Amino acid sequence: MTEHLQKKGKQVRIWNDGFLRKDLQSLVPLNKNVEVCYWTNWDKGMAEVKEWLTKGYTLINFCDNDLYYVLGEEAGYSYPTAEKLEREGKIQKFSGQQYLNQEEMKAVRGTYFSIWADNAAAKSVSEILDDLSKVLPEFMKIYGGNDE
Repeated sequence: MTEHLQKKGKQVRIWNDGFLRKDLQSLVPLNKNVEVCYWTNWDKGMAEVKEWLTKGYTLINFCDNDLYYVLGEEAGYSYPTAEKLEREGKIQKFSGQQYLNQEEMKAVRGTYFSIWADNAAAKSVSEILDDLSKVLPEFMKIYGGNDE
């Protein structure tokens, strides 16, 4: 499927938790041209971020510890704050307090701040925008990008 989509000009991305597991063996090898959205390592069977690099994959950092805004604070998440990002946010930090060095960071295409509507009624659009107006400037300061 990956090869088919890439022939159509699409960049294929996957979430890390379903692949390259320590406790399961893949029946089909994962194409090296996918970009791995590394969001979590809550389960001991999940490969650590450095294992993905060792296998030659490109990563995108979706660190659920710091960069997940989950409506209703479901699944144990709490709303990120500018103060928490200032204190704990690091561009080389991945889920589970995993850190990459400068050389390893060359295989990272970027970092995402994610908003999940687990409980869509938890906040109004205005409340969400107000929260984000406080958090996103700190995100941009740490993780880069332009002001446009």
